[in-house]
Parts: sequence; C-alpha cells; structure tokens
Amino acid sequence: MSHSERVLGHIGATLRAARLEAGKETPHGRPMPPPAARRRVAVGVQALRDGGARLSWGKGRSPGVTLWLGEDEDPKQANPVSLSIYTGVGSSGISINFTSVRDKRDQGEMQRLAGLMRGLPGVAGYIEGLEAQGWGMHRGMDPADVLPSDGAVDPWISAVNEAARRK
Repeated sequence: MSHSERVLGHIGATLRAARLEAGKETPHGRPMPPPAARRRVAVGVQALRDGGARLSWGKGRSPGVTLWLGEDEDPKQANPVSLSIYTGVGSSGISINFTSVRDKRDQGEMQRLAGLMRGLPGVAGYIEGLEAQGWGMHRGMDPADVLPSDGAVDPWISAVNEAARRK
C-alpha cells in the first residue's frame, strides 16, 4: 500500500468516526451537530493537501490524529505547527499543540503562531494565558465554538498554513 493510499484510508476512518459521533454530546454537555464534525475533519484534510502535513495517529480510546506542518530537517527552515483532531464520543475536539512546538520555534514565531490562532473564531478564550504558561498549552477546543460555520474552515486552513511558514 502506498503512502497516499494509507493517508486516504486514515482520512476515511476519521470521516467515519466523525459521522458516528454526530448527534452525541460534547465534553461540555452540548449536542455535537454533524456540521461541526465535518468542519473539524475538513480542516485536517485540507491542511494535508495544502501544507504536506505529516500524520501521527492516536492509539488511545478515542480516534484522533495529530497533523504536523512546517517540519524541516534544517532547524533554520523548520517552523512546525501541531494540530490535533479528536473524534471520539465524549472527547471530541481540536487542539493547537503549543507545548509540542515551543522548543522548535523562536519566541517571535511563537507569538506569531498565537496571534494567527487568536484571530480565528472562538479560539482566543481557549488559549488565554498562553504566554504566562511559557507556551505550555494544548487545550482541547469544542468544534462548535471554534468551527461555528462552514465559513470558519478556510480561515483555519489559511492560519495554520501561514503559521508553518517562516517569516
């Protein structure tokens, strides 16, 4: 099986998991509308296409995938972004893994990453206090809050891909 066939298989598994979760409750006790599940998966799929993301599939109770963009063997070129998508019932969400990249980006690039993410709908409240915690945060965010409409998908894709480019 080729790499692209494996990636497509994993994307299909994520889409199936998102469909299964539709109508279930989120960790905040609110119903998870099917569109929010589809939007969360759309961000990951498009980031793969646009940014050449590397996938790291979870092995826990809930299906999940972490997307890594902006990686490079040359530390002067690398500007990684780590984004996790969880699709399990009771633990669904999307997370920007600041903790995982804080030692791989300089201070200015961490600030730029945070600024780009804060510009997305609903994200700012989830990452409040990020700098005070020394960038040690990877809080799960409710997709209904941070991907409230189909129109929220493209800004996410743009922000994540922009953050992976070194300025």
